[in-house]
Amino acid sequence: FQENSLTGKIPSSIGMYQDLVGLNLGSNEFTGSLPNGLYNLTNLMFLYLHENSLGGSISDKIGQLTALTQLSLYGNPFTGTIPSSLGLCEELENLYLHETNLHGTVPEEVCALTMKSLVPQEYNALSADCYPDIETLVPFITCGCCDICCDHVTLECVTAVME
Repeated sequence: FQENSLTGKIPSSIGMYQDLVGLNLGSNEFTGSLPNGLYNLTNLMFLYLHENSLGGSISDKIGQLTALTQLSLYGNPFTGTIPSSLGLCEELENLYLHETNLHGTVPEEVCALTMKSLVPQEYNALSADCYPDIETLVPFITCGCCDICCDHVTLECVTAVME
């Protein structure tokens, strides 16, 4: 259902589809917050919600989606911090959190994934708005483990230099 100009809120009843392994609602016009029913989809391996108008904070319940290998939330005005419970998603290969209004520091539990499944390879990535803002020289997100850092203002992304 990507790029179909779908609008409205994602219904909480989405949680009824517990056998679902992939959900791609990216590049639509969804609004509101992530519905609680979404966290019932514990078999999800792919969750693409990028480039919508989804807001609010990302619930700690996101850690219940332990089968996730791909999580794409970029391009949404999410607020708050990155939940440490994402570290429970030990199968994650790609985690895209750039172009959001998230702030703070990427939790150690999420950085620990870079030692497991998020090891930067051709298709594995952890992205966030960790590139210093061109006006304030301060990043939205402090990230010592991101391999792609984006500028929240210009939306330009660069490969981070890992030390």
